[in-house]
Amino acid sequence: MSQLGIRSDIVLAKVPGVHTVVGIATDRPGTSSIGYSSELLYMTRPTNSNEDRARADEAIRTFGFFESTQWPLPGHLDAMWSHRSRLVHDPEAEEAALRARRERQADRARKNKRKQAKKAKRANR
Repeated sequence: MSQLGIRSDIVLAKVPGVHTVVGIATDRPGTSSIGYSSELLYMTRPTNSNEDRARADEAIRTFGFFESTQWPLPGHLDAMWSHRSRLVHDPEAEEAALRARRERQADRARKNKRKQAKKAKRANR
């Protein structure tokens, strides 16, 4: 796993309520004669297991990433969101967003099913 992947994995395991991380890593242009690199990462995990948390702790010890970070406790999540990113952790809003996402997925599934039925009908002609 890349450094960005390891760092993102740590954040997912250590920050309560965070289920998705989008990571962006770049080198500074001009630091190498062969160019520079960039990396994008989208990582999602609906729940964290004890193994996930243990792996994150091991990565922190091994690589030294986020060593001095004081991870928020579940009761401090509201304060963390409102203070750092001006977002407020709202369980009702999260539930509504989850319902909307499920509805969109169901709509896409119905649309795909209709599309496949039309395709099958045309093939049978």
